[in-house]
Amino acid sequence: MNEARLTTIEQIEAFLSASTSIEFSAAGGDSERYEHISRVLTRFDYPGRKKRERGVLLRYLQHTAAKSGAGHASGHPVAA
Repeated sequence: MNEARLTTIEQIEAFLSASTSIEFSAAGGDSERYEHISRVLTRFDYPGRKKRERGVLLRYLQHTAAKSGAGHASGHPVAA
């Protein structure tokens, strides 16, 4: 997936809506996953975003950067 094509919060929200039943697993190791997280947070200026937008970005990262079976990006389990 070329995630760099997602450039707005609205596109991220549309992606999340369309991919609710799709489960992603990290293709690389920890360093690749952390690079992905860093790229997304930097590209979307995470600290400068409103709380709702930060939540959207975190959901996106939980969805795309999670280890297979490990919950979300921070390693905490995700409530069902």
